[in-house]
Amino acid sequence: LVEEQHAFAPTDSWLLVHAVTHALADADERAGAGFRLRYWLDGAVLVLGGEIRWELVRDRIESGEVGDPRLARGWLWAASRLAGQPIGMDELGTGDLTALQLERLLAWRLTVLSRYAGTDRWGRKLLEEGARAEVGLLPERPWKPLGPIAELRRRAATRAARLAWGWWRFRL
Repeated sequence: LVEEQHAFAPTDSWLLVHAVTHALADADERAGAGFRLRYWLDGAVLVLGGEIRWELVRDRIESGEVGDPRLARGWLWAASRLAGQPIGMDELGTGDLTALQLERLLAWRLTVLSRYAGTDRWGRKLLEEGARAEVGLLPERPWKPLGPIAELRRRAATRAARLAWGWWRFRL
């Protein structure tokens, strides 16, 4: 006799929360990686073709599970715009949202990558601080304690990258 086994099949709502949770967790650690198009494509596909129970998504956002609720709402809003089906505040809840400019984030990324290799330290710094500034995150924190000279260099590079992003954005 063979017993029938049931496998867990996550719902579209669960997958959408999963996508935003991981995108924002990666963004908090490294915004240059967390705010890449590949994360929004996951969300866009789910918004476009999935059966989303928005009350479930709202509850998970409000629980604090996904990090900053404003940023989570902005992420979902950007994913829905990418899908061509913008969602409204009824779906997202009553709280504030950080309006993410996906087009501007991607344009910044293309501008930097057209001038610097993806492995270049300055290029990585520009990508990181530009993405963090665009979505309102604080500058990147060092992974380990730095000596005074290294910390001064890190702060100067961070400030220079944010100024470069600000100048680029001003010229748009």
